[in-house]
Amino acid sequence: SPCGKVWEYIGPLYRAPDRYKAEGARAVECPDFFRIGDKWVLIMGFVGHNEPETGRHNLLYALTGDFADDRFVPDDNAFQLLDFGTDFYALQSFSAGDRQIAFAWLFNWEYRKPAGSPYSGELSLPRELTLDNRNRLCMNPVTEYGQAWPPVRLSGNDGDYAIANAPFEIALEGLIEGTRIVATQDGDISFEISVAQNTLSITLPQDDGSIRYVAPVREDADLRVIHDAGIIEVFAEGGAICGTRRNYRNITPDRLRIDTSATAMVCERRRT
Repeated sequence: SPCGKVWEYIGPLYRAPDRYKAEGARAVECPDFFRIGDKWVLIMGFVGHNEPETGRHNLLYALTGDFADDRFVPDDNAFQLLDFGTDFYALQSFSAGDRQIAFAWLFNWEYRKPAGSPYSGELSLPRELTLDNRNRLCMNPVTEYGQAWPPVRLSGNDGDYAIANAPFEIALEGLIEGTRIVATQDGDISFEISVAQNTLSITLPQDDGSIRYVAPVREDADLRVIHDAGIIEVFAEGGAICGTRRNYRNITPDRLRIDTSATAMVCERRRT
């Protein structure tokens, strides 16, 4: 459109493989298409899709490629899963100077909010989108998050921690294989994050095992976990692997146990 009002139809930007429709996908919801450097990125949320291997619903995917002569040509037909936790959906991004910033809706359809809750989902932390040397889309909290909520360091080792009623963050560097992070409230589990056989997983109290929230990860990757009032946002391998989940039970953990061979750092976040 030369004027932004009158439009000429050229053709579809991309058609997903038929198997996603066969697995329940009925629309590409909130598609996003933008440029990072010399590459173009297409993001798609498949509403209604149910992944047979894990039982996860409505996953969010990315493709990276080139755009020329009104055609998008992916570098690879393999989709990149953007969030293995599923409570990160309907991502929309915008350009901010030389950065691409995105928010997503922290909600899915597997678990309903508690009766009387005044809201139906929240926004994620704002994330800056970049590409790594493998052209994987990476998502990490914007630097403004750390400036507005500076860290108060608790310790630099694994072990047991007493957690106040405040947002907190865990950062691991090194050998994360075999890592287990367990947060509890009055002795009851709030969440568990583990790395076993190069698989990163998040478990919440309501999980019965019918759905697996997992992603492959390198054994020597970085791992960052941010928790705030039942919202868990996980970032690994420089943000190329992310997992987000929304918990409604035991959302103010008071104890944290970390078992890992990696270098660990735990801090609380306090609003300036």
